Amino acid sequence: MLGLDVDRIVEPLAYAEREPAPPLPQGGLSAEAVPPAHRPGPVPLMRVLMPVVMIAAMAALVGLMLLSGGAASPMMLIFQQV
Repeated sequence: MLGLDVDRIVEPLAYAEREPAPPLPQGGLSAEAVPPAHRPGPVPLMRVLMPVVMIAAMAALVGLMLLSGGAASPMMLIFQQV
């Protein structure tokens, strides 16, 4: 039912019963020239500043929640009562 009664052991073949090995490759390999290395361009300013802005926003949100004494929560900042 679960395949537990099936014997999965493969019996080795005798040397005469094996398929012959494929022939060894002949000839040579010709390698292409290595392309010249290129210098990476300058890093865009937004790519540097965006993680700093995100960390500052996260720290400001945590500071607001700690200083408010439990009155401010992330949900309150998103869904404000008018």
